[in-house]
Amino acid sequence: MVLFLIVGFTACSGKSGVHGVNDLPCWNLNANLQRYDIDISGFNGSLLRYNLIDDTHLNIAKPELSNYSFFFYLRNDPTNNISQVPGKITINNTQIYTNFLYSEDSGNLVICFYKISDDSLFQVPAGFFETLRIVAIESTTKVYNISTIRALETTGADTDDYQP
Repeated sequence: MVLFLIVGFTACSGKSGVHGVNDLPCWNLNANLQRYDIDISGFNGSLLRYNLIDDTHLNIAKPELSNYSFFFYLRNDPTNNISQVPGKITINNTQIYTNFLYSEDSGNLVICFYKISDDSLFQVPAGFFETLRIVAIESTTKVYNISTIRALETTGADTDDYQP
């Protein structure tokens, strides 16, 4: 399945600055898509920990976390390459694999870095990554009453944008 998204860029709620709301790099791309960039240039270690509620400016309340799907990306400082998490990355000639653990109940996120060669934890050097990018997509489920839609269609009503 291929998903195509057409979005317009508008700032998140609040006073907008040069780099987003109050100069924070957050964009509410449309009603159900948000992006947030976190400066991780000082990170070094094998486990990168964040809480999606407390450590970001995503406009999502804790009880709503289960309504969202999240995508995570790491931007490399020296090359400006963006890598998807989970995924394979080369750091100083070492092949590593990234994976993540996420709790819908708490919003806790842990990104883990492993050596592909022996599956041991890999220590990322400080300054290798510049940004952790989080993309949140709200997934809503709509239930349509088919008999109501059919009745409207028989009268010639346009039901393409029907909202019960």
